Amino acid sequence: MWRKVLLLALVGLFIGGLAWAKVDRTGAWVDEVVFQEEPDNAKAIAMLEAGQGDLYAYSIANPELFKQISESKELKYVRSYGVYTELTFNPVLKFKDGRLNPFGDPKIREAM
Repeated sequence: MWRKVLLLALVGLFIGGLAWAKVDRTGAWVDEVVFQEEPDNAKAIAMLEAGQGDLYAYSIANPELFKQISESKELKYVRSYGVYTELTFNPVLKFKDGRLNPFGDPKIREAM
């Protein structure tokens, strides 16, 4: 019985909390989000300048391309001073079905 009372109290708190958290909408609803992959940095920047895209979330290492971006009146950019990349291996020597896991060998992990 006390579980039902506790559950009802929590539901009441949750629903009551939603009433004051409501925010008036100040813009249009998003109808569609389109993700497009473009591995060529130069082509992606050209697409942004032509209005064929809105965001390119990848680092630019080419100095000429960075100069083009920084001089463009159509583009804005943000500098990022750090990147994080992780390569994780399962170090267990054998899988549950008995097959050998090559990444269980420290020499293979080091070679990667």
